[in-house]
Amino acid sequence: MEILRLLEKCRTPVLDRLFSMITFLGDEVIILGVAFVIFWCLDKRLGYSMMYSVMVGVIMNLFLKALFQIPRPWVRDPMFTIVESARAAATGYSFPSGHTQNSTVLFGSLFRAVKRKGLRILLIAVIFLIGFSRMYLGVHTPADVLTSWVIGALLVAFVFPLLRRAETDRRVGLFVNIGFVMAAALLVLFSERTFASAVGAESVKFAADGVKHAYTILGVSLAFPIVWYVDLRVLKFDLKAEWWAQIMKCLVGVALVYAIRIGLKPVMASFIRHEGAASAVRYFLLALFGGMAWPGTFRFWARFGEKYGSL
Repeated sequence: MEILRLLEKCRTPVLDRLFSMITFLGDEVIILGVAFVIFWCLDKRLGYSMMYSVMVGVIMNLFLKALFQIPRPWVRDPMFTIVESARAAATGYSFPSGHTQNSTVLFGSLFRAVKRKGLRILLIAVIFLIGFSRMYLGVHTPADVLTSWVIGALLVAFVFPLLRRAETDRRVGLFVNIGFVMAAALLVLFSERTFASAVGAESVKFAADGVKHAYTILGVSLAFPIVWYVDLRVLKFDLKAEWWAQIMKCLVGVALVYAIRIGLKPVMASFIRHEGAASAVRYFLLALFGGMAWPGTFRFWARFGEKYGSL
């Protein structure tokens, strides 16, 4: 907490805005956008590996949050203040940091894939700055961030290569998909148990956030094996298209993904009373759209590009 108090004294309105923008790079919105753009337009194999790696990391992160149940800094010290704009995204327990870990896995996977030194330095800088921003904003302690960096690096070092192998070995792919679903289901059960034993208003809120996130990951985990199988057996989609058609494909696709993410929320809530189950269904449909339905349009984009040629 001493480091956080020191950073609290260094805050200014300009730095608050700067680090709020930096921390947004680790937000779910950016993670989704970057992963899908790579999956749709740049490198399908890399996109698969990145998305699975991030999801494995999320499962591990949520499990550790539910296991240790460490409250946020402002709960541990009521006199400590945070940058208020960061509060809304600071859901669930504190340890470890989800923003830091997810961004480490995402940008760390890109680090493994690219060879240009300048780009690699930029990716490392982004990973560091996102972690530091979580401390500056007051929503995570150094222990939260450091642990997330280590876990993220280990996932990139060991899980990422396994997932790359799963792309060429169907038995490994089947094992990964079954294990993914089982891990997500166990996470839901464990999170529900944590919520049932939570005491105090803040703990109940943090535990409830954890349950909702666990159901969300379960929804994604149920969609991924379907996406993997359909692409393997049916779609076998190709990414090639004219550069301008690629841009249009990405812009329209990302816009539709975000529309599903936001637009389906009230719809699911009106049909499904359980918030976690509603989130699971919403993200199940989102993952199916991004991984299967939208790639089904790629032949159209390729033909569209061929028809009008290079601009």
